[in-house]
Amino acid sequence: MKNNRHGIRGVDHFSIPCSDAQRSLTFYEEIFGATVFRDELGEYVFGISPEDKALGRQVHIFVEIAGQRVELLGEDPGGKAPLGTHHAFSIGPNDVEVIQRHLQDHGIPYVGPATHRGTAAVSVYFLDPDGNELEFVCWDGYARLTEIPLLQHVAAVDKRYEWDPATRRARPKVAAST
Repeated sequence: MKNNRHGIRGVDHFSIPCSDAQRSLTFYEEIFGATVFRDELGEYVFGISPEDKALGRQVHIFVEIAGQRVELLGEDPGGKAPLGTHHAFSIGPNDVEVIQRHLQDHGIPYVGPATHRGTAAVSVYFLDPDGNELEFVCWDGYARLTEIPLLQHVAAVDKRYEWDPATRRARPKVAAST
């Protein structure tokens, strides 16, 4: 795998909204040959256990299809459309801080780094100029994982901005006048 000049290794995963993630799992297993993603922490099936339900965690299941990670993203606990539909790009453990500086250098507001209960992933979330949710994620043994807060404990950030193609930098989003 060849990294680009920013340390980005390629697409890490993409999410597919599902009204019933467990039902969709059977479809992707049967039609695409998907298998539930597993690492040293176990299977990446969330929002189903009594503990996850008590936390209000949305059902989401990571599967692998021909070596590509895909997130089956179910409805939120209240039955609303899936939250968090996004596209994630893989970075290495030495690139988390590099990516943060890169986003800062371009004025892009972001959330993270953050981790997720039951995973070894470290994520940085931000938007593209059209408001599409993007993520840089490291699954490869980030040395300071124990120092990274869980996503739900990270302060909320307004990730909206306006992109200036001439300067190749973001500027704060201008509030609409009422």
